[in-house]
Amino acid sequence: MRNLHRMFSVELAKPFSNVPGDLLIELRARLREIGDTLGALPSESHVWPSLAASGMLLELEGWRFQYRVDVERRRLIVDAATYRGGGRAP
Repeated sequence: MRNLHRMFSVELAKPFSNVPGDLLIELRARLREIGDTLGALPSESHVWPSLAASGMLLELEGWRFQYRVDVERRRLIVDAATYRGGGRAP
């Protein structure tokens, strides 16, 4: 089995200035971990088409971040951030 050799980068689709800066740092760290895990999957895995077609969610300290997996360019792209309460307020 062949693995995807390039790691996944993390990108923000916009500045997300309403999200606390230290939380954005934590978000990037979590997404890098996810990217490391994805990078270990075989390129033949049946997971890839599903990831490419689906939106993903990450809940972090009262915030919900929506991101997508760009399989071809090996990117995790954060598209939206919504404060849901119970954690760090904007």
